[in-house]
Amino acid sequence: MAKMVKFALLGGIAGVGIAVYRSSQSTTDQSEDVAADAAKTAGAFAASGAVLGLLIDRRSKRKARKASAIGAIKAGSFVEAARIARPAVEHALEIARDRAKEAAETAKPHLEHAADYARDKASSAADAARPRIEETRKQAKKRAKKARKEARKRAEHVGKEARKRAESAADQARKKAEQVAEQAKERIEERQPILVKVA
Repeated sequence: MAKMVKFALLGGIAGVGIAVYRSSQSTTDQSEDVAADAAKTAGAFAASGAVLGLLIDRRSKRKARKASAIGAIKAGSFVEAARIARPAVEHALEIARDRAKEAAETAKPHLEHAADYARDKASSAADAARPRIEETRKQAKKRAKKARKEARKRAEHVGKEARKRAESAADQARKKAEQVAEQAKERIEERQPILVKVA
């Protein structure tokens, strides 16, 4: 607190000095304006000095507390170090708890809104996708039907080809059998040995 007052006084004095210097540089001589300008500048510098003093004072208290805790640890008194650190830890926990509650309460409406928005978007996306899915299903059904027809035609064509080949092979076999039978008949008649030619 003492540093805050010292720095506020120093800031106020510096502000008055700057205001007087600026007024001496000015060509006009208006004492009311100089006084008002000096008061404003002094107030601004005093406030800045007070803030700076407060920060320095807090920093020095923190350093002193830390130094006493380190000194207690060095001396081997962990109980003393824990006693010194306990208020700071409790204060930090309270601040963290309060901030967590505030953050949760602040975030709750946003989370609810985000969930509603996501639900609406998912529903509209599903509605938008439903006709496409139906169209895709219909196209897949048509393609499957067409593929089935083409497969049936190919199977019938392959069956006809196989039947023709089988009939052709049967005709050739019948002709060869008839030729062999003719030859056998002629040979029997001539009493010659029978030669059978196998293809």
